[in-house]
Amino acid sequence: MADLQEALATFWGIEGARITPLTGGMNSRTWSVEHQGSTYVAKSVPATALADLVAGAGELRHLDLFRRVRAAVQGVYFAGRVAADDLTGGIDPAENTKGLDDARRLLTDLGVT
Repeated sequence: MADLQEALATFWGIEGARITPLTGGMNSRTWSVEHQGSTYVAKSVPATALADLVAGAGELRHLDLFRRVRAAVQGVYFAGRVAADDLTGGIDPAENTKGLDDARRLLTDLGVT
């Protein structure tokens, strides 16, 4: 779990997350990651995949851009759900607002707003 904690902090800026192994017949190591009220799924990939990524064309230099785009897309998605009062998936309006707030916070943390 320490390796996953380190990877989450290094690559995604997620620190102090609660990590729970998921079971159920999946063919790989998978975890539920809870951080600041949001839940994510983390999946193990072979070390060679990361080594190939790092040794490749230096894709990691674009990580900040990827994080900004991810936050912007999340913001647009949840802004649309809030504006339309979209409750698809059986969620309540507070969850849509939380998704929008999470995107806003991530953009702020990245220095975009």
